Amino acid sequence: MNPLLPTVLVVDDKEANLLAMRKLLQPLQIEVQEALSGEEALRKVLACVPALILLDVDIPGMDGYEIAETLKKFKETRHIPIIFLTAAFQDRPHLLQGYRSGGVDYLEKPIDEFILLSKVGVFLELYRAKKGQEQTLLLLQRSEAKFRAMVDHVGIGMTRADVKERRILEANQAFARMLGYDSPDELYGKRIEEFSHPEDMRINNAYIEQLRVGEISSFQMEKRYLGRDNREIWGRLTVTLIPRIGDEAEYMVAAIEEITEVRLLNAKLSESESRFRVVANSAPVLIWLAGTDKLCTWFNQRWLDFTGRSMEQELGNGWAEGVHPEDMSRCLAVYFSHFDRRMPFSMTYRLRRHDGEWRWLLDHGVPRYDEQGGFLGYISSSVDISEQRKVEAELLRAKENAEMANRAKSEFLANMSHEIRTPMNAILGMADLLWESELHVDQRKFVQIFRSAGENLLNIINDVLDLSKIEAGHLQLENVPLNPAEEMEVVCEMLSQRAQSKGIQLLRHLQPEVPEWVIGDPTRLRQIFLNLLSNAVKFTDHGSVSFVAKVIGKRILYGSERVVVQFRIEDSGIGIAADRLPTIFDHFVQADSSITRRYGGTGLGLAIVRSLVERMAGQVEVESHLGQGSVFRVTIPFELGQQILPPTLPNLQGIRVLIVDDVLSNRVVFRENLEQMHADVFEATDGVVALEMMERALAENRPYQLILLDVRMPVMDGFQLLECWYAIGHPGIPILMLSSEHQENYLHRCEELGVRHYLLKPVRRSDLLRVVKQVTQSKEEQQAQMSFSEKQARETQSPWRILLVEDSEDNRLLITTYLRDVPCQLQIAENGVEALERLRQQHFDVVLMDVQMPVMDGYTATRAWRRIEEQQGLPRLPMIALTAHAMPEDISLSLQAGCDAHLAKPVRKKALLEMIERLLSS
Repeated sequence: MNPLLPTVLVVDDKEANLLAMRKLLQPLQIEVQEALSGEEALRKVLACVPALILLDVDIPGMDGYEIAETLKKFKETRHIPIIFLTAAFQDRPHLLQGYRSGGVDYLEKPIDEFILLSKVGVFLELYRAKKGQEQTLLLLQRSEAKFRAMVDHVGIGMTRADVKERRILEANQAFARMLGYDSPDELYGKRIEEFSHPEDMRINNAYIEQLRVGEISSFQMEKRYLGRDNREIWGRLTVTLIPRIGDEAEYMVAAIEEITEVRLLNAKLSESESRFRVVANSAPVLIWLAGTDKLCTWFNQRWLDFTGRSMEQELGNGWAEGVHPEDMSRCLAVYFSHFDRRMPFSMTYRLRRHDGEWRWLLDHGVPRYDEQGGFLGYISSSVDISEQRKVEAELLRAKENAEMANRAKSEFLANMSHEIRTPMNAILGMADLLWESELHVDQRKFVQIFRSAGENLLNIINDVLDLSKIEAGHLQLENVPLNPAEEMEVVCEMLSQRAQSKGIQLLRHLQPEVPEWVIGDPTRLRQIFLNLLSNAVKFTDHGSVSFVAKVIGKRILYGSERVVVQFRIEDSGIGIAADRLPTIFDHFVQADSSITRRYGGTGLGLAIVRSLVERMAGQVEVESHLGQGSVFRVTIPFELGQQILPPTLPNLQGIRVLIVDDVLSNRVVFRENLEQMHADVFEATDGVVALEMMERALAENRPYQLILLDVRMPVMDGFQLLECWYAIGHPGIPILMLSSEHQENYLHRCEELGVRHYLLKPVRRSDLLRVVKQVTQSKEEQQAQMSFSEKQARETQSPWRILLVEDSEDNRLLITTYLRDVPCQLQIAENGVEALERLRQQHFDVVLMDVQMPVMDGYTATRAWRRIEEQQGLPRLPMIALTAHAMPEDISLSLQAGCDAHLAKPVRKKALLEMIERLLSS
């Protein structure tokens, strides 16, 4: 069905008649619907509401008249015109009955095509005309509704009023709501005076009268209205005269915008502006305002009094006449650049005072905005800082003098370090060489004494230098991956011999949650550990010293998450008196004056510890009781480091391991390490219990495959346990013997009992892994490893060609002695000039270059040789700087000169050989 075409319904019980009618109606632009009965006709009428019905009179069941009567009964269908189709056209009663039934015309059968099309065409034209009128009316109604809705919902009040009577003819909802009425109907017929303020009505009426007589066509004013509750309402009124249209009288249309809040805000703004000017004029600073065009619009009285000029002289760009010419371009650059970006600014410049003196001002400017965020310009306040600049200049001179003194102190310390370290190099080096030689008991004792004294003197030098660097701000911390477990192991290993000599248990435990790798300074962290742990060992005569690390939480630092690790050093030593605890971290402070006499030391160690820990964003705390020992807690936040692939752990799945040790903390550490390798771990607190467990396991055919056995235990020690086990004829078991002290007779006893593995406590994890791998690997693996080692040992090594450049005869002798047992060809030069001559004549693998020498120093010689290499295209020759200067800037000087490495004196044999090997292997 096409909704754009009018529909004609043809009703006839003969299909042939329907077909004939369809053909006859074909020339017309219509939609034809058909029905064969009265019931079908009624359904079709309700479905399509046709423009015209062609209805056959003679239809069985319900004839045409009955159908027409039925359609005329309903409002929805009574307007549809009906043309009857009949063969009894001449029968008058028949025709009358059709008109009474609601028909409008007849068509006689057989149907004449011309008459049919003419009559149907007339009714279709009437239908189209009616539809056009209905569409126009609908559009008018819709337009009226839209206008009414717009007027009712617009944000301002709208009224239509009579010009003469000044009565309200129409009003919208906004105006009614503004006056406090529920509906506009309540305003109809009211005079304007009834809700207008009397004081404003006189002016309002004058304008209306001018409007009425034609003097003006519209007017605008601000006036007060009285609301329903007598509330005063301010409105901005705009009135326009609508001329007479036809017989309609003149009237006026008014738009009323409520401005009550605006008037209140303006009043407050005016009050605020007045208050601002009072405050600004009485302020002790110079204040100015600028508009959006960057020109100054106002100055406070303080400014005018300062410059001695009037407001008119200063406005716009007038103020610039008082600015010092040398400062003008800089000030304008700052002002314009910040103004365009709406940014606060701060600038200093000289302004001429009323007495002609140039005074320095500090000017702070900020952008101004209204409540809607609109930019208004800038406000600035200026302070006279002339006296402050004088003080700053004096402070700058004092600072420069202090820095000069500090540099002099640093240079003095560096020179003193060099002068002391140079002879110390020979003293300690020769002591090490003597210690390695065959000495009788008294000689070894004497060497031990001056080695120890030399080490103490070197520690004092290092402490003084460290403290100097920290105070001068020259101490630079590294940020590299470090392994807390390894740092703890190294320090404990360094102090193990000292602890053993005093019979002290040195215990170390790293809890599993401590990360394997963190970011920090391993050298300084080790220095913290060494200071605290060496103090603990030094001040403990019996008992134990424990070193424990654990994670206590996380925190955000410098924008990233850090894991907070606490290192706890606890001893059972002499303790610290409560009144001395607050000062023990100060410089040159000991807990007791007698400590220096008895134990030695400078009192700088703890001060350096605190400074280093604070540089790492951590803290150090101490608890102590006199005679009961001390507890130091160092808490440091670490950034997590990238996890380095750990060494492959041996798989001890199904391996039964027995730990025999009377100290619980030792057993806990060993258990954690072995359980990470999936071993089945068992514990015994002494030899008797262990022997019973070993016999029971053997009887159950589940013997232990590895035993970690402590030497010293109550009731039955480790050696006695093995003697009993072998005495009753039991087979040998792989044994790892553990001891807290190194004694020659222990090694002999291990050899007698067939114990191949012997470690000193505290045991490093890497050493434990190495022994476990050796014990658990197969014979074939052992043989393969032995063959590889023998093959490496058989490989020939060509001698190193080394050039030593050193002016000190003692140091030349020392280095020569260090290299005595190393396959090398050593040549010596006493200054830089000789060194360059040797380098031109011969080829060397490495150069040991002292930096302070007569004739030509090491830095100059190194730079000269690097230039020769570059000019002649020679390969880079490894060069190691040997110097008594040990500060970071000294290392930087060596590297900048062209050295590949830096060794601070006193040079130790092991460090020297390792560095040479590292440089040559790379």
